Amino acid sequence: MLVVRSAISIVPQSPDLFEGTVRENIDPVGEHQDADIWVALEQAHLREFVEGLPGGLDAPVREGGSSLSAGQRQLVCFARALLRKVCHNLGFALRFREVN
Repeated sequence: MLVVRSAISIVPQSPDLFEGTVRENIDPVGEHQDADIWVALEQAHLREFVEGLPGGLDAPVREGGSSLSAGQRQLVCFARALLRKVCHNLGFALRFREVN
C-alpha cells in the first residue's frame, strides 16, 4: 500500500497551500535540488511567474495560498506532483542504466 500511495499525487480542484515559501510548498520536506524544482515549475508553466516574485523560490506564500490566484495554487500543486514524478523517473533511469 505504501508503494501505491507514494506513486499517487493529487491536484485538488480547490487547492490550499501552506504558509511558508514557494519552495516549501513545492518541496515540503526539502529533499530536492533547486534545479529540479525549476524544471517542475517550467513544466507547470509557473517558472516565469516565480522568477518575477521578490525572492523567487523563497518568496512568501500566505496561509492557504491567499497570496496566489486559484489557478496559480493549482499549478503549484501540479508542480509538486511533477517534482515527485521527475525525480522518481530520473532515479529509475539511473538505476536502469546501472543494471544494463
